[in-house]
Amino acid sequence: MLQRLGNAFARFVRWLGSRIAQHAAGRSERTKSKKNALKNMQSLTYEFGAVLRFLKSHNRKRFIAPNDSTLLSEMQRAGLLIQDDPIWTLNAQTTYYLVPDYVWNEIDKVLKDFPVPPSQPWLQHP
Repeated sequence: MLQRLGNAFARFVRWLGSRIAQHAAGRSERTKSKKNALKNMQSLTYEFGAVLRFLKSHNRKRFIAPNDSTLLSEMQRAGLLIQDDPIWTLNAQTTYYLVPDYVWNEIDKVLKDFPVPPSQPWLQHP
C-alpha cells in the first residue's frame, strides 16, 4: 500500500512537472511574440499604421474582416494582430481579428501624428 502511494505521488510529480514546463514554454513564446510586435511597431509601414490608427480611432480592438486579406495576414505574421475566431475554417469568408493589449496600448504613442483613414484600410488594399 505504501508503495502504491509512492507511485501515485511520483506520477503526480511528473504530471506537475510537465504542466509547469508547458506553462513556461507558452510564456516564453508569448514574451518573444510581444517583443517582436513592439519592435515592429517602431518601424511600421504606412499600410500597417493606417489599419492600427483606424481601429484605435473607432475603438475596435476586435473586428471582423475578410479571411483573404493579405494586409491583415502580414500584420498577423508581424505580431500586430491575432486571429481570434474559435470556429474558423479554411473556407471561411470572414474571420475575427484582435489587436493584442501590448500593441493597443502603444498605438497612440507611436501613431500620434498619423491621420485617421476615412474607411477600413484592409478593404482598399489588394
